[in-house]
Amino acid sequence: MPLLKPLLQRLVRSEAVRELRAWLAEDDADAAQAASARFCFVHIPKTGGTFVTQYENSNESVVFPIRNLGHSTLVDPDWEMLWDIPAPFGEAHAVPRACLDGSMAFSNVRNPFSFFVSYLHHAAGRIEKYRNPHHYDFAAANRGFDYLLKTIADRDTVWPSRKFVHYQLFAQPSGSAVVSWLNCMASLDTHLQEMAHAFELGYRHGEPQRVGPPGDYRSYYTDALADLVSRTWKREIELFGFELDEPRSRYTPREMTARVRAVTYVLRDDRLLQSGGGAVPDADGSLRASRNGDYEYGGAALTRA
Repeated sequence: MPLLKPLLQRLVRSEAVRELRAWLAEDDADAAQAASARFCFVHIPKTGGTFVTQYENSNESVVFPIRNLGHSTLVDPDWEMLWDIPAPFGEAHAVPRACLDGSMAFSNVRNPFSFFVSYLHHAAGRIEKYRNPHHYDFAAANRGFDYLLKTIADRDTVWPSRKFVHYQLFAQPSGSAVVSWLNCMASLDTHLQEMAHAFELGYRHGEPQRVGPPGDYRSYYTDALADLVSRTWKREIELFGFELDEPRSRYTPREMTARVRAVTYVLRDDRLLQSGGGAVPDADGSLRASRNGDYEYGGAALTRA
C-alpha cells in the first residue's frame, strides 16, 4: 500500500488522464466551462475557500466560471517535494505553472490572528462533523490554544509553521507571485462581487460553509500570545494590512494584489524579497526584522548591533 499511493498520484496527474477528463467533460456543460475558465482558484485552507466553491452545498461556485485547483502549490520545473511543498500537502498538490495555460489565478487571505483561532477549532475537532482524531495537530490543539500556537511558531517543516501561512500565493521554488486578484476573507462576499464585476464573471449568492464555533477570535489572545503572532508573522500582517483588532485588511483587493505581485517568497529559504531583490521595507521605510532577529536587505542578512 505505501507504494500504491505514489503510483496512483502520478497516474492521476498524467497527460493521458488529463486527456480522458477533457473527453469526458465534452458533454458536461459545467465541466467544460470550468475547464476553459480564465480564472483558477488556489484554495489556501481556512481562508473561506469552501464558501467560494460552495463545495458542501450546491458545488456551484459563487463566481463562475472558475477552475478549482484546490489546496495546490503552483510549481516550477525544478521543484522538490518537502522543500517546496510542506506536509501535509503532497505530490498530488503540485500543479505546474504551465497548466495555467494563460489563465489567471485568484485566492483569499485571512488575518493571521483570526486564522489561528479557526485552525485551533479545525485541528481540535471542535465541530463534530469534521472531527478527525488522526489530524497531525489534534493532540496539540486539544492541549489548548497557547500550546498549539507555540508549537506552530516553533516549527518550519509542517504547514502551518512559522514560515509564510499564505505561501501558496507564490510559485515554488522561484517565489514568483501567481495571483491576479486577492480577496480578504472578512470581506469575502463583497470582494467576490468586485472581482466578478472587474473581470466580467458570473456571480450568485452563496450559503455559509463550515461555520466554526461562535465567539470573538480576539478573546483567545493574551498579550503574550498576541505579541508572539505579531513577531512571528509580522511580514504577512504588514503585507496584507492586518492588525489584531480588525479582521479586515486596510487594503482593497487591487492594492493587496499589487503588494503581493511586488514581492517574491521562497518557502525553502523563508525569504520575502522585493521583486528587484531587496527586502520589503516596513511601513515607515525601515528594514524588516526576520524571525531570528537579523535584518535582511538586498538578499543578505545583517545582524543588528
